[in-house]
Amino acid sequence: MIQPPSYYRTRSNAIANEIRLQVDDRQIKILQNGYFPGFDPSSYEFSKGYRPSEDNTPLTFRELCSLDTWFAMHPEKVCGETVITTSREFPLAVKATRDDVMRTVTAGMECIRKLKLLKIKLKSLKTN
Repeated sequence: MIQPPSYYRTRSNAIANEIRLQVDDRQIKILQNGYFPGFDPSSYEFSKGYRPSEDNTPLTFRELCSLDTWFAMHPEKVCGETVITTSREFPLAVKATRDDVMRTVTAGMECIRKLKLLKIKLKSLKTN
């Protein structure tokens, strides 16, 4: 479910806050990739200098592409589950089975098909 833009701004602020508080390089690297499972803005405690956002204007392109905001907004487009790896350069990976990939791609194609049908129906209604 897509949350309001203020949720994603608050989430970004919380990740920045956590990065500042962390001393473990590995945990910092994971947070820099935007991995913050189970984030709940109502129970998260911000430290000095960070606060929840109340700005509900649409996200800018930069905000949308920062961390993993787009993937947090669209979890249905991820073909598996995110796991922490032992790699220093790539601390996160997505583990999926062939069935997971097929289900995700098929759902996306079905959505496109429905949109095309709706456009055709709209066009026919406009001509009548």
